[in-house]
Parts: sequence; structure tokens; C-alpha cells
Amino acid sequence: MTRYFEIEQRDGAARIGKLLLSSELLTPCILNTAELGNFESPGPVVDAGSFWGTKSQAELEARVNRIREKAGNGTLILLPHQAYPPAIPAESVGKEKTFTSINSEKPENEGPTGSLLRKGRKFEKTDLYVIEGAGNLENNARRFLKTVIDLKSQIPPDTALYAPNLALPENIAMLAYLGIDILDDTRAEIAAYSDIYLTAAGSFYLDSLTEFPCRCRVCAATRPAEVRKLSKIERSKLISAHNRDALEAELSLVREKIRAGALREYVEGQCRVRPWLTALLRLGDFEYSYLEERVPAFRQNQLLADTSEALSRIEVVRFAQRVQERYTPPDLDILLLLPCAARKPYSTSQSHQKFILALGKYRKFIHEVILTSPLGIVPRELELTYPASHYDTAVTGHWDEEEKAWVSGCLEAYLSKYRYKAVVAHVEGAYREICERVASKLGIEIVYTARESLVSMEALSNLKNTVESLCTAENFSKKSLNAEEGKRIS
Repeated sequence: MTRYFEIEQRDGAARIGKLLLSSELLTPCILNTAELGNFESPGPVVDAGSFWGTKSQAELEARVNRIREKAGNGTLILLPHQAYPPAIPAESVGKEKTFTSINSEKPENEGPTGSLLRKGRKFEKTDLYVIEGAGNLENNARRFLKTVIDLKSQIPPDTALYAPNLALPENIAMLAYLGIDILDDTRAEIAAYSDIYLTAAGSFYLDSLTEFPCRCRVCAATRPAEVRKLSKIERSKLISAHNRDALEAELSLVREKIRAGALREYVEGQCRVRPWLTALLRLGDFEYSYLEERVPAFRQNQLLADTSEALSRIEVVRFAQRVQERYTPPDLDILLLLPCAARKPYSTSQSHQKFILALGKYRKFIHEVILTSPLGIVPRELELTYPASHYDTAVTGHWDEEEKAWVSGCLEAYLSKYRYKAVVAHVEGAYREICERVASKLGIEIVYTARESLVSMEALSNLKNTVESLCTAENFSKKSLNAEEGKRIS
């Protein structure tokens, strides 16, 4: 357990924390790579260097001890390391050098440390871990995600994870969403010296810009045409300053999204900037166990389901699974399938109020289940739970095939597990298509009570008459009726 890193707030795998160093760092944060190698005037984080090209272990020990004596316990030292490209498997590296001694003669002076972390290697207990070769994993969504999940499973949960040479304004939100705590400005600096102007919406070559789509201290004071006239060094300094501001601005927004519990919604839009980021989001949802144990079971804020990826987000899948695995419906013989409503909870909407009035005294003899995207099915008893009463989605009247398949699968699983003597569906359009698919697949009969408008007098009257005829039939179970009479007698 580290004494130098505290986690203050979470949103799934993303988290806000602070490194308790000489200068407190709020994470997720961006490290200045120019300061990392400054041994003479060390900042809060210093990189002690690499084993490559170093003459001896003693030389490295002396360097680290000098840094510690000069900086004190308020500086986190990245221990000397020996990095290899991620493509080289750990078993091919051979015997690796290790560094474990920091001022061993004065253990009371030991402070926070960080170490290189790679799958398949033994790791030392430190306060921060660095993903080896993280920059080489860009555009390889599958490998990057697997690396992060594997490494997170090895390290203590209260330590920080650093992904060097990877951060751009466009990908910070995704990296934080997957659990990265620390980034640096390496990519932003390299881009600046290549005349590449960075934004959260992607990168632009300076030659292609007519105006700066930013109003930071650099962009507000000049125009692209004026910057292009400057010397290479001056031009790079200006773009570098902007790129750094763009990183910090995006990082501040990401932290606010974490505080608001709304990072997922932001990531679903932001990932469209690059295909590999979209792939990361989709593949991340397939790693259900990694995210599920980190995503809260309840939130106070609204869940916005405005993209196709909302069908696979943890809260949606978890709700659908719990309906199938944990929920036990009331002991009733008649099932009524209803469409969802824009207003939540559904029973407060005008359409559902009309359905309830139409059912009248027979309502207590039927079980109501609402069909909805993205949640699949919502039993009436659960409409006040999260996220059934906390989600919103774009209502267009058109369902894509993924939505139909998802809701059909949820309804099919439910009707396969729980059998009813009669199933009534007061639905239209895509809802009816879903019901017909499931009925055909399971070989059951569903009675439909409406053709077009569900709230027309004809449709509501048909709903009432259908339910009444079923409840008064000779083979209708009187369990619910007897239970009600028992309550009145007692």
C-alpha cells in the first residue's frame, strides 16, 4: 500500500487521485518530459535513466541517491530501467537487470518511486508503474487493451499507472476511461516540431489552417498565416505552447466528466475522432469483468444512450443480466407487453396512464413488462430502479437491426425461463416486429390489441376487452383473486 497516492473519486475504471509529492499532482495528469530528466533541479517526478549505455549498477545507484538527497522525499523517482519494444516477448529478453537499492545506508530517506512494468516480468512494489513501450501500442486497440488489463491485474489498486509517449488531446478521455492515471507531453512536443496543431477533434497541419480553432493564449494572439512566416524554432515554440494548453484543457474537461459520472457519454462521442479509439471502446465493453467491478451499481446522474455502443455499456448489460438471473416475477398467468415511454418512470407518462386506466380492476391479475432500447425488458416492479428510471435516448421511431436483435434476445430469454398461460402485446411498429420474432422462435401465441395508435379509443377498448376476457375465462387461475380476498378478510 502506497503512502503517496490517494484516490478521491471514480467513474468506472477512470479515477481522480493525487500524488502527494513536493508539488501535489492531481491525476489524471500530464508530465512535462523536459522536467523528467532534470537531475540538478528535480521536480515532483524524475526519471533516473536507463540501464542502456550505463557502465555499472554502482553508477546508477549513485545517481539515484544524489537525486534523493537533493530532492528529498517529495520527489518520485522512476527507477533505472531496461526497456524493450512490446513486440519482444518477455521470455526472449533473457536475464534482465534490476534496481532495488535507494540510499540503502539511510532507509529513513527513502521516498516514492516508480518502476517499469511489463507482462511476464516480476515487478517491485512501488508507488507508480510505467507501461513499457506504451507509445508503440497506438493504433493496436486489441493489444493495448490487453496490456492495460493484464498489468492492472498485477499491481495494487492504490498505485498510479503511467502510459508514456501516448497522450494527445483526442485520446486523453479514452485513456483515462480505461484506467490510465498519468500521461506526458511527448507526442505533443514531437507534433509541434512537425508543424502539427493538436485539438480534441484531431490534428491539423499548420499549412492547412486558415484560422486557429482555439482561443488559448497563443491562438488568440495570432493567425496561421503569421505563424507560418516565423522561423522553424519560433514557430515550433508557439505550436508547442498551444499543444500543451490543448492537453491541459482536455484533461480538465475529463476530470470534470469523472466528477459528474458522465465520462462514458463523453467517450462515446470523442472516440469517433480515430478508428482505434472506437475499437478500444467496443473491445473494452467485451472485457465485462474488468469494467463491471469498477462501474457503480447506481448513479444519481442520467444515463444517456445515444449511440450504438450504449447497448453494450456495463450498466445496460448488468441490468439485463440481473433481470434474467436475479429477478423473480409475480405468480401471475397473464403477461402484458408494453412499449417504453419518453418520460421516466414509465407509469407517469400520459400513454402508460391511459393503459393503466384501460386495465382498470383487472390490472392486478396481469404482469406488465416494458420493451425498451437499450435496456431490453423492464418489469413494471423495476421501473423505479437504476438505470430504468434514469436513462434517456434519442426517440426517432426507427430501430436499427442491432436494437431489435438485443431487445428480442432479452425477451426471448425471459419467455424461455418464465411461462405464461397468455401473452398480450399492446404494441406497434418495431415493438410488434420484436414480439413476432420471439413468438415465432419460441412457438408461442401472442395476442395483439392494437394496429396503429396505441392510445386511440379503439386500441384502449380492445386492450380492456382482451384482458377482461382472459381474466374471466374458466381456465384463469384465481390465485391472485383469492390472495386479494384473503387480505380484505384479514
